[in-house]
Amino acid sequence: MKAKNVFWGLFLLCFGLLLLGNNLDVVAVDWVFLLHFWPLIFIYWGCAMLLGNTPSARVLLTLLSIVIFGGLLYLALTHQMSAYDYLKISMRGFA
Repeated sequence: MKAKNVFWGLFLLCFGLLLLGNNLDVVAVDWVFLLHFWPLIFIYWGCAMLLGNTPSARVLLTLLSIVIFGGLLYLALTHQMSAYDYLKISMRGFA
C-alpha cells in the first residue's frame, strides 16, 4: 500500500468520523481550532518528497500519517475552548 493512500485514507476516515460525531452530538468539534493545523498537509507532502518511494519511506510516512491524524483527532476531542473564546484571545493585540 502506498503511503499517500494511507494518508488520504486516514484523513477521510478521521474527517468523516469527526463530522458524524459532531452531527450526532456525540463529540463537540471546534473546527476553528483545527483549521490552525492546515500547514501539516504541506509538512507531510514535503516529507514524502524528501523520503522518496522506498519501502522504508513508506513505513515512515505511514507512521507520520498515524501520528498527525491521531494527534489531530485527540486535539479535536479534548479541546474545550469555543471559537468565540479563541478569537477573543487571538485578537488581544489588536484591541
